Amino acid sequence: MTSSTAQFNQAHPAPAVATAFAAGVLLGWLIAGKMKTGLSARGARWQRKVTEAKAHRRAISRWEGEGGAIPSSQKGSRR
Repeated sequence: MTSSTAQFNQAHPAPAVATAFAAGVLLGWLIAGKMKTGLSARGARWQRKVTEAKAHRRAISRWEGEGGAIPSSQKGSRR
């Protein structure tokens, strides 16, 4: 062992290093779970918005196809 490794081992016993590492892994796992939940909820909201926008465009297109139109977009209309 080099002198720096020996000094580290003397200052930080193996059980303390192992405990700190395990605590870091556990904390990282908990944070990652919360992040994943937040990201999936955000993705679901975004997907719902996209779906609603598509449905809205289809409804307008269907309505215009049936002869309905927004008055301001009809030819020769006045406001």
